[in-house]
Amino acid sequence: MDNALTSFKRKFDEMNKQRERDRFWAEEQAVAMERKRISADIHDAMGAYFAAAQNKLALIRRDTISDETFRLLQSVRNMISGASYELRHAIEQIKPLALDVNNLYQSIERFLEKNSGLRGIAFAVYQKGTPRKMEELLAISIYRIVQELVANAIKYSDCWHMNFTLNWEQNGKLVFFVRDDGQQLLGTREVGKSVTRRIALMSGQISKQPFDIKGLHLEITFQLKESSDQSTVKSVAD
Repeated sequence: MDNALTSFKRKFDEMNKQRERDRFWAEEQAVAMERKRISADIHDAMGAYFAAAQNKLALIRRDTISDETFRLLQSVRNMISGASYELRHAIEQIKPLALDVNNLYQSIERFLEKNSGLRGIAFAVYQKGTPRKMEELLAISIYRIVQELVANAIKYSDCWHMNFTLNWEQNGKLVFFVRDDGQQLLGTREVGKSVTRRIALMSGQISKQPFDIKGLHLEITFQLKESSDQSTVKSVAD
């Protein structure tokens, strides 16, 4: 009788967890579709105005205006160029995730390169062992964890360096290390509810260094499952 109850409880828990994973995946899809719509709207509206303004300024003949007016127009043109760059960067951040599920390391590396130097923080990712295929939702979850930790570091951290390491172990586990050199004690640093939720949904385990060690020191372990064949680059919204 006890064995039957234990088996029923295990199956019931597994069913609830799968239901939560399905809901989580549906949320990812919905957010990605909305990001895709917003980024397209911003690009079509604001991008067209900036391009038109640049073209209008380019039509002004140098010999028809004074030196002072020319310098003023050059300043305006530079400001428009700067605003266009910031707009493209914002659109890139809003656009749905395009993740190479067969090379998580390169996807994270590209993301960190775009953000390295913000607030003086140098981001880097390293890889050890032989990479293995993984299920798509796990790859997306790890990528999203990196995104959130980087955003938190830019907003709140006093660190100068933040490193991520993908350690592919022979026993089928992926150990994901996160380190930064912030001066605050770990006890005062929040990892973030969405990060811990993603880890829990993927049956991951998270451990932290003792509270007397400064900076962020995380060790996140996932048990890998073989993924089915999938396209090299996949957008969550596709």
